[in-house]
Order: sequence, then structure tokens, then C-alpha cells
Amino acid sequence: MFFIKRKARLTFLYLLLALLTTQCGAEEQPAKPAVVQSATVRWTTWDLNSQVEQVLVKQFRETYPQIEFKREETSAAATFYLSKPPAPDILNMDVGYKLNIAIAKVQRVMETWKRLFDQGYFIEARMAIGDLYALTALVRGDKGMMHQAKAVMVLSDTYWFGQLPVPFQAELGFFSFPVIDASLPTAEIVDPFGYVVPLGAEHIPAAMAFLTQVSSVEAQGLIAQNEMVQSARFAPARTDIAADQLTPTQQQAVEMLKRADDAVMSFYYAVPRQMSGMVEYTFRHFINEPKDIDGFLQKFEEARQKMVEQGLLGQE
Repeated sequence: MFFIKRKARLTFLYLLLALLTTQCGAEEQPAKPAVVQSATVRWTTWDLNSQVEQVLVKQFRETYPQIEFKREETSAAATFYLSKPPAPDILNMDVGYKLNIAIAKVQRVMETWKRLFDQGYFIEARMAIGDLYALTALVRGDKGMMHQAKAVMVLSDTYWFGQLPVPFQAELGFFSFPVIDASLPTAEIVDPFGYVVPLGAEHIPAAMAFLTQVSSVEAQGLIAQNEMVQSARFAPARTDIAADQLTPTQQQAVEMLKRADDAVMSFYYAVPRQMSGMVEYTFRHFINEPKDIDGFLQKFEEARQKMVEQGLLGQE
């Protein structure tokens, strides 16, 4: 939410991808692997009751009856499972990447934030605003029962939109945040997540054969029509899903990405989780007076150097 790599434009819509795979374009489906040995694939999933995942497994086993699945519900961070060998063969997890961060770019972002605060673009009690609280600040149909200051625009994750009552959802819409610096390319922020096969998995060929199916047009179209996926405004990573398989909001999200010059991950996914937590804490202090940019940059650099020393982040 805080920083955009190489951009000064902020985006209202955080588009969450239903799947992030190597097959994101209109490509021919890969051939079936010649040989996939019998195996029981261990899969840690967010939702054991997911009907879509159950259908995907059933369809996969029609082609690969020798592959069975043992699905377990995720109850800890991905790093916990990866640190306890043997690692699961398939893991549902957020997908991030290591980012080298130039302090000069961070300073420019903080100067933009300070300018927005100084010009009164944020409502009072901003320290108390979380994702759901921010969205309810937009609602006018509560008849004053929520007793909170009202806003006209928020930066929010689309997941929380699906947690609002349907009548409140009908009041809200999505749009790209106004361009702050027209000299820079535009970007949309995405929160990518999907299925991961760890390097230490025992049954990589079987797991990859399954993910090959999951990345197909048919499978991603099925996932896109899942009720939970639609309520959270998730959209598939593939760009060749038929429009009639997507809701109007999902279609809008895809079109917004097509219009943007780039798609980037939020700061939360661009650095190790330990660092994102430290920086968020520091940013909350920055929100209060006196908007100390130098103090923030000092704490930011300390957090970055700590991650570099631990080998979790690349050096500039």
C-alpha cells in the first residue's frame, strides 16, 4: 500500500490474482508428460472445503489416476511449512519477490504522502482506519449508525469489499487513482497469490503436472466463477478467459490492467514480511505530526540493512 516500484501513481484497485502461473497468455496447452510416477501429493490449502479445488482434483485424476492427493488445511505461515522437511508438494501462498530499494525513490514517495497529508486529503482519526473501517467510511446507507467520519475515496484491498453487506457494496465502485505525476508511466497494484511447488517437494513431477492443468484456460475459467473468488473481486492471471465467464467487476479489473503501463506488487509483497511489518509500524508513526521524513528514512534504512545482513534482501 505504501510504495510503488518505479512509480509515483497510487492505485485504488488492488487486483488479486486467482492464480499466478507461467501460463498467463494465450498459448497452446502443453503436452501431457510422458511419464508421471504414482504418488500421493501433499497439499496445504487455505480451504479444505473448496469445491473448486475438489473439482480440479477430480478432473486431474481422470487423466492421472495414479496420482492421489492428501489435502491439509493451512494453519501457519508458508515459511513454517518450508522449514519443516519434507516440504508439502503444493502450497497455497501469497507470491512475492525480493526487491532492491533505492532510498531516493522512497524519499520521493514519502514527500508525496506528506504533501497529501498537508493538503488535507485524509479524514481525522486516520490511525484507526483499517481496510474494512475505511470501506465503511464510504457508505452512506448506514443512516449514521456506524458513527464514523465519512470519506469519498479510499485505498483498499478488494478482498474486504466482499466482506461488506450487499446493500453497502452496491454503493461503491472501483477506479484508478488520479495521476499525480504525468511524466511517469502508470501502474496498477496487484496482490498476486496462487499455488507453489517448493524446491524441496518429494513429488515435483506430479505436482507440476497438476499445476499445468490448473493453469489452463478451462481451469482458470472455473476458478474465476467461484462464488468466493467473485465476491472478493479476484481475477485470473490469464488474459484469454472468455468475457462471459467473468463478472462485470472482474472484466473491469482486467481492462484496468490492460490500460496501465505496468502491473506491480504492493510493498507488502515486494520485501520480506519481517521488513514490511517494521516499515508499516514506522509509517504509522509518520502519519502523526510532524511528518518526519528524515526520521522515517532512517528507520527504513535500518530495517533494509537488517534484511540484507540476514540474506533476505539484495543489496542496492
